[in-house]
Amino acid sequence: RRRVSASLASSPEFLEQSAAKAKSYRALLGAVLQASAAKSYLDKQIALSAKLCELNPEAATSWNYRKRATLANHNSENTPIGELPADLRVSVAEAELTVSEAALKRNPKSYCAWYHRRWVLDTWIGKDFAVKPFDAVLERECTLTEQFLSLDPRNFHGWGYRRYLAEFVGETPETELAFSRRLIERDLSNYSAWHHRSAVLPACHGSAAIGGGDAESESRWRGTMGAMSAAATHIPADTLLEEQDLWFQAAVTEPADQAAWVYARWVSGLGSRLEDPEARARVREKDVKQAREVLALEPDATWALVHLANALAAPLDASEADRE
Repeated sequence: RRRVSASLASSPEFLEQSAAKAKSYRALLGAVLQASAAKSYLDKQIALSAKLCELNPEAATSWNYRKRATLANHNSENTPIGELPADLRVSVAEAELTVSEAALKRNPKSYCAWYHRRWVLDTWIGKDFAVKPFDAVLERECTLTEQFLSLDPRNFHGWGYRRYLAEFVGETPETELAFSRRLIERDLSNYSAWHHRSAVLPACHGSAAIGGGDAESESRWRGTMGAMSAAATHIPADTLLEEQDLWFQAAVTEPADQAAWVYARWVSGLGSRLEDPEARARVREKDVKQAREVLALEPDATWALVHLANALAAPLDASEADRE
């Protein structure tokens, strides 16, 4: 949204333009509300609702109108969606996703626009996501979501939709771990990518805590956040040592950047809870070593000093770490 100077905002020309826009918007909103109340789903009315969704992405009534319109116009006999022609389902899905995309360009954090995308996939694609021509729709969604997150790495709606897509297509936590690494390597300050990694890593090693086996794969992914504390003790020491290498590369590059150090503290916390005393010592020793290496390069690196102090003060007894 463009900012307008106080002098321009008070000018007669600007006020006149604003009044004209408000009048036009009220007329548009009224037309959509009238069509919704009458349950009329003509093409010209649906086009007006698309324009309203783009102008005001939080116009919930317009989004709900579109949901009813697609079902009324393309499935008036209430046939199970899965039995409708594939080309029709793809056409409807792509049309609705296009409207949502236009709304998100105006407001990338619109609840209504993001929810509409979920509704489209759940309703019009469903379990056929891996079958042609539906797979192309999902592939584009994954690509588009990654583009959204590249433009705005802290858009929690985008991250939520990414996790929804991962669950929708049965993606593995390992794939999401690789995705988080790509974003981190692209931007070391991407707090959300670091957080996503901390959410996914326990799920990659949480089968022992959750039950394990292929039959549990869906619940492993869906319960990632809830299973973090239970799964954390099942993350092997070698994995934690690899994660230390990752945050160290970021810390050496940008010692003053807090993002990698927050993740480093999280990894250290997992290390202090390892059951094997030797494994705990290995993680702690590497913490101390790497913090000192950063300080050798940047003696005034505050986060390195904090991390070193925490590492030296970390309890060697796992039970003691749990009490903390």
